[in-house]
Amino acid sequence: MSDETRRERGERTWREVMDFDALPATEPYTEFTIDTVFAELWNRPGLSRRDRRLISLTICAMSAQGMAMGAHVAAALSSGDLTVEELDEWVLQLSFYGGWPVGSSAYAALRGELAKAATTDDD
Repeated sequence: MSDETRRERGERTWREVMDFDALPATEPYTEFTIDTVFAELWNRPGLSRRDRRLISLTICAMSAQGMAMGAHVAAALSSGDLTVEELDEWVLQLSFYGGWPVGSSAYAALRGELAKAATTDDD
């Protein structure tokens, strides 16, 4: 076992999962998010990071959390957890099981992130 602390593990996992630095752990909510959600939950055995990503994306979509869904879509693509093709399939699966409006929001989030990436690539 390394000398990495729970906070360090949480901050590292946040960067790996979300593809940007964690919020400062300066209050109970951010401390719990980093120390428990990212240090512990995202590192548990039993599900791969890709599986956890798909679950998180689905929950964000089903609960109309557009900002979080966009962040997870962007991070899924940049981390290599999911490809565009896999996310397109996720949108179809989500649309049939979660409802077409939910799938439409996921589709819009995916296309929005792809458009942002294309604009960044053009610069």
